[in-house]
Amino acid sequence: LRDAKGGSIVPRERVLAVMLAELENLMSVDLDTVIEEFSRLDILVGNAVRVHHKSKETNDPRDYNAKVLKITQGGLVVKREDTGKQKTLSSEEISISKIGG
Repeated sequence: LRDAKGGSIVPRERVLAVMLAELENLMSVDLDTVIEEFSRLDILVGNAVRVHHKSKETNDPRDYNAKVLKITQGGLVVKREDTGKQKTLSSEEISISKIGG
């Protein structure tokens, strides 16, 4: 691994130390704060997705397009394009793929 600033090699031990320090930081805050931070960084929030009920490779009449609004403790909150209704989905129920990129 290389340092982004100078291109020098960064020892694996340093990378691991930084990762563990960040993990320790996350473990010291409540779950809502972790989810809020994750939502801020998540690539799906604010984007259009396809909700698949079986798999990405299998068409199912229950599949639909939606926009991801936010992430909560209960799952991913989406707004269906066809009905405008909001629904909270869990990863056990569905598979999601980003539309357009």
